[in-house]
Amino acid sequence: MAESNTDANGEEVGAWFKALVNSTVGEMLKLKAFTGAAVEGTPVWMVPHQILIAKLWGAGEKSRFIWTISGDAVIIDHIPGSMAVTPR
Repeated sequence: MAESNTDANGEEVGAWFKALVNSTVGEMLKLKAFTGAAVEGTPVWMVPHQILIAKLWGAGEKSRFIWTISGDAVIIDHIPGSMAVTPR
């Protein structure tokens, strides 16, 4: 029976998107897209190792969020959540 590397791939993708979310948060803080230092977020959609769409918000302000897109295949960008209910 062949060994499966599904767990290894899942861990690798998880590490990739966590690092990308962290760097995207850093960029959004530089752009002053958030007030305050604490930012929370969640990945919404991705093509692993290429593109990540995430929803980010300041701690305690989940209703005031931004959509971000980042990754090796795109330039980091964002829009206010009030412009789109979903990232689609």
